[in-house]
Amino acid sequence: MFRQLKIKLYYCRALIHVVLGSPSKAVEDFSRIISLDPKHREAHRERSAMHKAIGDYDRALADISVVIAINPKDDSGYHYRGMIYVSKGDHNKALEEFSKTIEINPKCVEAYHNRGMAYGVLKEYDKAIVEFSKAIELRPTFGEAWHFRGISYSEKSEQDKAIADYSEAIKLNPKNAAAYKDRAIATDLRACTRRQVSI
Repeated sequence: MFRQLKIKLYYCRALIHVVLGSPSKAVEDFSRIISLDPKHREAHRERSAMHKAIGDYDRALADISVVIAINPKDDSGYHYRGMIYVSKGDHNKALEEFSKTIEINPKCVEAYHNRGMAYGVLKEYDKAIVEFSKAIELRPTFGEAWHFRGISYSEKSEQDKAIADYSEAIKLNPKNAAAYKDRAIATDLRACTRRQVSI
């Protein structure tokens, strides 16, 4: 009884540290919880997030891996581990984690989107387009997926498709300044291509 009360108190204090922007102090309290209950999934999950915020990616991976080991069917654990690998710059590992997420939860829109982002970084634009398209199919109002699919089309010099996607992204979020900029660039590139063809 007293142990559970201590866990609740530490957890509440840790969340206060999170809100106040003190990840190191939050880590201390989540660690106290884990010392009392080594299989406390939320404490491991939150400590992982704090380690990631600090930039300690190896410890972040260790904690989220405990979360996955406790419940291997939790797709969010794999997805978050993928995001840590993205932060580390290991996009191939990230792809593995996002794929595992989708294997468990085929309707995880964010996993398709982030897999598309990873393919984009790796300059595999055809694969990126497939992933963004799936994200759009599952959530047609997902403006970021439209925007980044547009970027992928632009990288393939398919400016008409890029412009259409940027326009949809702007329609969904009129405050998306990057989409306006990218649409303007794609429009200029299309005009240059047409002038070269007409010469």
